[in-house]
Amino acid sequence: MTNIGKAYGFFDCGASKEEIERVVAYHRSDFERYQVPSTLELSLQDTRALRGDPDLMAEVGMAEKAGLNYVLQGTYGDATNLQAGLQLSALFNHLDRSSLFERGHELRAEVVYKDRGEYQRLE
Repeated sequence: MTNIGKAYGFFDCGASKEEIERVVAYHRSDFERYQVPSTLELSLQDTRALRGDPDLMAEVGMAEKAGLNYVLQGTYGDATNLQAGLQLSALFNHLDRSSLFERGHELRAEVVYKDRGEYQRLE
């Protein structure tokens, strides 16, 4: 049986969903430079559109209260939830320096993954 890791990255961005998807696709296309694995599937949504288990919805509520308006779901084949979270975190490090944010802007993002039935935050 193959593991499928899953994690969620909540973040604040003033760009449109289409612009964010374009920049994320660019980072995915240049593995040598950004090292986003091809087996990491990404799905971008407005936090208000995300649905899931009650524990996940609690995380969504906290993200919305913190002003984080988007969620990037990462599904990582043959990996753990923690590994999926680490990949999302690395991607956010690259996105922070992308055209989505003004120079000097501090990216506000939080990555969560489920471990032993509870959501954990990456520090």
